[in-house]
Amino acid sequence: MQIRNRLFSYPVYSSDVDDYKSNTFTFDYNAESNGDTVLIQYTTTISNKHILKELNNSTIKLALMIECAKTAYRNLFVLKDLDGTIEVPSSSLSSKVEMCCLLLANEDYIIDKESGISSDYMDTSFKINKGFIVGYDNTYSFIVDKDKEDEFKASSIISVVKKIDLKDYMDIDLDNDNKIKIQLEDEMYKRFVQIQGQDKLPVVHSMIVLPALVYVIDQIKNKDLRETYSDYYWYRCIGKQLEVLSIGIDSSAFDNKSSLAIAQELLKLPINHALINLTTEEGGE
Repeated sequence: MQIRNRLFSYPVYSSDVDDYKSNTFTFDYNAESNGDTVLIQYTTTISNKHILKELNNSTIKLALMIECAKTAYRNLFVLKDLDGTIEVPSSSLSSKVEMCCLLLANEDYIIDKESGISSDYMDTSFKINKGFIVGYDNTYSFIVDKDKEDEFKASSIISVVKKIDLKDYMDIDLDNDNKIKIQLEDEMYKRFVQIQGQDKLPVVHSMIVLPALVYVIDQIKNKDLRETYSDYYWYRCIGKQLEVLSIGIDSSAFDNKSSLAIAQELLKLPINHALINLTTEEGGE
C-alpha cells in the first residue's frame, strides 16, 4: 500500500509534500488484540484550516484503508472524528497488517488559491472529482501474531527445497515471510528425501539446519538488516525463543555470543544428539 510515490496532477495534502502552505497530517495509533477483535485507537492531526473546513462541510472525508495480504483482507473505514477507535475481527487479520490514513473527495469541488495551496500554483485551479485522494499520511504496519507455540520447532520456520541451478552446495533464501528456505541442488535434495522418516532428524539438524541457522543469526546480528526481516514470521519466532533463552535480539548477550553458540542453543545442542544417534545405531551405546 504505497501512496507517497504516486504522482498527482493536482495539489495533495500531506506532510511529505509542500503543495499546501500548512501541511501537517499525522496519524498516530495503538493496535491491540482483544480476543475476537483487534482494536485500533487513533489520533489524527491536521493543521490546515481549509482542510478542516472541508472536512466539517463534508466536502472531503477522513478514511483509513486497512489491508492484510495474508488473509486478503481489505477494507476502507470512514472516520467520523479525528480521534476514535476501530474494531476489526481478529479472524480477518494475521501477520503483517498495513494501514494508510487518507483524505478523499466526498463530492466534486475546486481546489484553488483560496484552499490554502502553495503560492507555486499561483492562480491555477483544479477540478477534483468525487473519490479522488486529496490527502494522505504515511503507510503504517503492525503484526497480529496468532501463533501460540510454546516450544520452538525448526520445522515451523525452516523448509528444505530443491533448486535446479545450484552446484554441489546449499544456499539460504531469507526473502520469505513464513519460512527460511534451505536450497539444495538436485542430487543432494534426492538424498535428503531418502533419509526422511529414518530417525535421522538429529543428523539432519547438524548437517543442514545448524549451518543454515548460523547464517541466519549472522544476518540478524547485522543491525542494518534487522528491519528488513522484522515483520517476517520466522524472525519473530526466533526472536521469541531467544527471549526464552535470555539472549534477546536487542540484548548484549546476543551481541556477545557467537552465532554458532546461539544456533546450537536454538536447536537444543544438535551435534550431541547427532553423535548419540549415530553411536546408538552402530551399537556404541
